[in-house]
Formats: sequence, C-alpha cells, structure tokens
Amino acid sequence: MKPSGIITMTTDFGVRDPYVAMIKGVILSVNPEASIVDVTHDIPPGAILQAANTIEAFHFSPMEPFTWRSLIPASEVNAYQLP
Repeated sequence: MKPSGIITMTTDFGVRDPYVAMIKGVILSVNPEASIVDVTHDIPPGAILQAANTIEAFHFSPMEPFTWRSLIPASEVNAYQLP
C-alpha cells in the first residue's frame, strides 16, 4: 500500500515550547506536501506505555479514506527522564 503522506505525531513535548513546531518544520522541509496530524503532545514525560496505548487507540480511529497502514506514526517520549 502506498503511504498517504499523513504523519501522526504523539509526543511528551507539551505545547508551551517551540519543539513541536520545530519538528513539523523539519518534516515539511523534507516533504512540503506531507500532512501532519497531532494526536497529542500531552503524554507525561517518560510514559512510554501511555504513549503506546494512545498510538494503538488512534490505530482504531476511523480516518476514511486512509488506512492505518498508509499512515506514518511519529512519536517521541523521553525515556531518559524515568527515575
């Protein structure tokens, strides 16, 4: 299946800092036609299982005419902040 060009983002960055915008800028500089969908940026720092569950739940969300296999999930949860 050909990728749809949709990139989903799930991070623990929050929205107060410019980091999400910086990542989007890099993605769009590589592929200006990419579509970026923000799933969430409110995963608690280091909450890898919560991030995985969020991505899995999004997998079952209806996004017709796109299918999960045509999406590119991009996630970043900083595991280095774990105690």
